[in-house]
Amino acid sequence: MPYDKNDPRSQLGGTQTKERPTGACFAPQYFEFDKLEPDEVSDAGTRTWYVRSQNCCVAFSDGAEGDVLERSDHPDEYMVLFPGDALATISAAGGRAEVRGESIAIVPPGRSAITLGASGTVVRLFSMQASDLADKCRNADVFATADPNVPPFAPWPDPPAGHAIRVYPLAAIPNDSGR
Repeated sequence: MPYDKNDPRSQLGGTQTKERPTGACFAPQYFEFDKLEPDEVSDAGTRTWYVRSQNCCVAFSDGAEGDVLERSDHPDEYMVLFPGDALATISAAGGRAEVRGESIAIVPPGRSAITLGASGTVVRLFSMQASDLADKCRNADVFATADPNVPPFAPWPDPPAGHAIRVYPLAAIPNDSGR
């Protein structure tokens, strides 16, 4: 489609489309956790459901106040989303960070603990480097064979300042319609 010469898109060069692998895409999946039995219930009452895509695992937890969500010898960083009025303490790599309100946190590799100061939703996102989580996922069988249309996982480089707990309050992130 040709653009008017005054349209900035007319200055863009053409793009080469890489040849896609053959084979059908995997069917989409969705899970309504509140309608499913949890995959795990802690002694304190936290209910957790595990699902995965080809390269990541989501642990969706309905957390109980006072419970501790732990990982030991975790191979890489993972992300934690606190979507509500969160109150939690994250301990990892010799550090501690407090979470207050809607936030996203990055937790370094190794041993970590998330102590819940209030009940609420906690969503953890792990790469499939955490092979112990793969079998916990209720849809693990779907990914017994890799989807040829999804590139394999490639880890990001280590953070320039080294691994540490990083917490970002969602309210502090400016709205940007381009995102």
